[in-house]
Amino acid sequence: MGYLAGGAQPDHWTLNDFRRRHQRGLNDLFTQVVEVARSLGMGKWGHVAIDTTRVAANASRQRVDGEKSLRRERARIRRPIRHWQQACEATDPDEAPGREVAAQHREALQPRLEAIPQRLQELQKSGLKQRSRTDPHSRFVKSGGKFIRGYTVGVAASEDHLIVAQQVGQETSDNRLLLPLVEGVKKECGDWPEQVSAHSAFYSDENLIGLERRQIDGYVPDPNTA
Repeated sequence: MGYLAGGAQPDHWTLNDFRRRHQRGLNDLFTQVVEVARSLGMGKWGHVAIDTTRVAANASRQRVDGEKSLRRERARIRRPIRHWQQACEATDPDEAPGREVAAQHREALQPRLEAIPQRLQELQKSGLKQRSRTDPHSRFVKSGGKFIRGYTVGVAASEDHLIVAQQVGQETSDNRLLLPLVEGVKKECGDWPEQVSAHSAFYSDENLIGLERRQIDGYVPDPNTA
């Protein structure tokens, strides 16, 4: 990457913006890689294995909006503004310098105060209890026994270890990704796999019924008996 960029190191946002602008092209490229691998005899997707991992987002822990934190921030901003209003109402000429400093402080705080209703509205629309301002699409996902703000990445690998389908999303539960990844195998390879293996976190009655309807043998253990 550094060689192609002439020694420059693009930051996270540059790479993310590139991915968003060229999402269709990247999907086409992934399909071409699978086609080349198949032409070389790779990509034996009769039996595919599915798994996921959690990837941390490049999001600041300090820049997270919650309803309570937004209301507290609004209250903190309003206090110095009220002090400025009180200074303006004072009749003592000796307080004039204080009014000038307070006015400058108010001008700096006013844009932050005006932005809070919009931030609160965006939080409510998202349906989340907390929303990152640096990476609004990230979610709290469980990784290694703790919760991180990030994404869930799912892959389907062929018998000869070629990734034949992938998905990056906001799902907090693995079992929601099983059927979409199977659909991805069909899209990239042109046919359903004959067999699918996945660990117990992918188990659900809906997933087993979905595999059966597609005439796919599913090897997904019940977590209650695994």
